[in-house]
Amino acid sequence: MLPVINCVQFVKASVFSLVFITLSGHAVFAQQVILSEDFESDTPGTFPGSADFFAKSSILNLNADFDNDKDVDGNDFLIWQRGFGTGATKADGDANASGTVDDVDLDILEGEFGSGDPANIVVTGGTFADPFSPGNNQSMVLHNPNTTSQMAVSWADEFDDDPNTFRNGSIEFDLWMESPDPEAFWTFLGVRIGHGDETRNGVSATPDDTTVWNSFRMQNQGEPPDPVQVLEQVSDPGHRITFGPEPTYTDDNSTPDAGAMGPDQLMHVRFEFAANGYSFSELPTYRLIVNGTQIEWTGTAFGDPMEHPWVLAPGPALAPGINVISFFTDASAFNADQDPGIGNVYIDNLVITNDDLPPLSSATSVSVPEPSSCVIALSMVVLCLSRRRRITRQSVSVN
Repeated sequence: MLPVINCVQFVKASVFSLVFITLSGHAVFAQQVILSEDFESDTPGTFPGSADFFAKSSILNLNADFDNDKDVDGNDFLIWQRGFGTGATKADGDANASGTVDDVDLDILEGEFGSGDPANIVVTGGTFADPFSPGNNQSMVLHNPNTTSQMAVSWADEFDDDPNTFRNGSIEFDLWMESPDPEAFWTFLGVRIGHGDETRNGVSATPDDTTVWNSFRMQNQGEPPDPVQVLEQVSDPGHRITFGPEPTYTDDNSTPDAGAMGPDQLMHVRFEFAANGYSFSELPTYRLIVNGTQIEWTGTAFGDPMEHPWVLAPGPALAPGINVISFFTDASAFNADQDPGIGNVYIDNLVITNDDLPPLSSATSVSVPEPSSCVIALSMVVLCLSRRRRITRQSVSVN
């Protein structure tokens, strides 16, 4: 049972229409949920069935993986043993590219022995417990044990091939980002929302197919044994593509419960898109809302820090709309003295709503997976009576 929410019912006129109010108060006259994914029907440990494309990486930088089978085990030790003193290549047991196989290579092998934890894009259960409601829920986990590999999962078939058919609407999901290990760099999620032709299988990092691109970061500050404070931040690389600077929102992490973001806690993320903007009537823009708090960007080159324009496509012209969304893990290489592992990212209750399409039925609301988090936008019915208007307030209980 969700909390009781107060709504306002306006009664007016002899014309009948449906009006839907978004979290930010943006009214639209049609609304269709084109994707509603809670991962409950998926088999744990497998790819989520509703997703259309995957780019799954494995360990890439195991220096002692002499047989190139993506792990370091007894076979690699035998290769080193046979090549000791005579070998000159990695295939012979040279782990540090020195041109010889020696005791230094054995030290590297011992340090990596047993490594080979593959990257995964899977539904929780089994290896990965669901953090939102352990034992009672399933979500999608992006597990990347190595900062030089990258994974991506995309949804495209749920959209129309023509991105101009999605210019107003919302994309929202529940998000859980593990606190990074004190020896590691960060926990990272890239959200790329874009456009492409009928062969699209994801969103790149160029103006050619990007509409909105945000990066969510839980980043360690300082080095052990000093106290480590996690920087909770969202950046907008898409704004960098168009305007030069990369604006950020840095959360207040002065106390564990301060601000809208944080590691090891529920975050409900909502993107809202407006073809005619919110503050600017002619420029397509988007808003980012986390746990009911609208993000205010700093370092922006745009006039309004509460919203950002879509990426400029080649032309120049703004991106035409949306027909694909991709979630990415990290693909950066950091200092050698940092632990290569990064924290897991969990996503649940992915709901995509296209305000440019009519509802699927005449119902005044659409059933979507119940977010584990806070505010839900309720649809509000407007009945038009020609001569007078009366306003009544009532409480609606949503199950």
